[in-house]
Amino acid sequence: MPEWGEGRVLHVRRLSMAERLEFLDANEALGPDASEPLRTAHLLVRCLCDEDGVRLLGDDDAAVVLAHSEEVLARLGVAAVHVNHFGEDEIESEAGKSDEAQLDD
Repeated sequence: MPEWGEGRVLHVRRLSMAERLEFLDANEALGPDASEPLRTAHLLVRCLCDEDGVRLLGDDDAAVVLAHSEEVLARLGVAAVHVNHFGEDEIESEAGKSDEAQLDD
């Protein structure tokens, strides 16, 4: 992944169930109008790691991910979704639940 530094190898790790739930809660908190790149960045900060599985970024480092091109974000996002077995629309549907709950009130 030359965009992250020459010769640097990024790994994408599987989230634990606790981390997955934390991500889904944080994703929902972004609200329904959050952009796809922002949602992807919030997933990637939790999944990008070194060869030992140690996270490279903290939960608040989405801006670091968003500083890269859309192409890089898309490639890494596809890998993170695949590794973590997210359904095609799971991330977006989780964000929409809060709107549905408000509409039902």
